[in-house]
Amino acid sequence: MRAIVEMTRDAGMTHVTAVVEPALIRLLQRLGIRFERTGERVTYHGTRYPVYRNMSDLLEEIYEHRPEIWHAITDSGRIWPRANQEKRVLSA
Repeated sequence: MRAIVEMTRDAGMTHVTAVVEPALIRLLQRLGIRFERTGERVTYHGTRYPVYRNMSDLLEEIYEHRPEIWHAITDSGRIWPRANQEKRVLSA
């Protein structure tokens, strides 16, 4: 996920899209990483769902619900800083 955040930033993109397995959707959701489905299930190297998300909105939601994941995938905001908000301090 960190690589996706970096590539999105480097390409100047605001949204990401993917075609992912249902199991990956569930795993990412447990980490606070939630994508929106854009369509019905497709058969593409197995069962997949097309998904998308605005990267800033996605990262803000991760920050609010799983700040430890946000810190890991944004390098504490170095890769993708939060807009106009103070940083939450993590407890040791």
